Amino acid sequence: MTKEEFVNAVDIVVGQSTISDIKSILQTPIGRQPDKKYVDLSNWYNSLSSTDKENLHQVIKETTDSCLFGIFCVLDGVRAIEDSGPKGELVLEFRKDGNSVRLNEDKGMDLHDIYNS
Repeated sequence: MTKEEFVNAVDIVVGQSTISDIKSILQTPIGRQPDKKYVDLSNWYNSLSSTDKENLHQVIKETTDSCLFGIFCVLDGVRAIEDSGPKGELVLEFRKDGNSVRLNEDKGMDLHDIYNS
């Protein structure tokens, strides 16, 4: 798996599915007895005009994009997750069939730059 393949997979499996799932829950909460908070949000969402719904969809997309970008920054080591002192290093490897590929190595484009391109 290449860095590009990893970023694309995360975008599809996490990003795009999150956007789709949230829209679906807003339209119709799932389950026989959905949580009241989802029912309330759904009632509010379904009362919105189509323009307001589209604006909310854009907010959901932008929020998801921002979260993924931030996670990739953390994995790349350009956004600290430790408060003070010397910083540790996150090592992200993909292993398959006895092979190992480091996905957040220093050479080449960073994951967050690939995501943003």
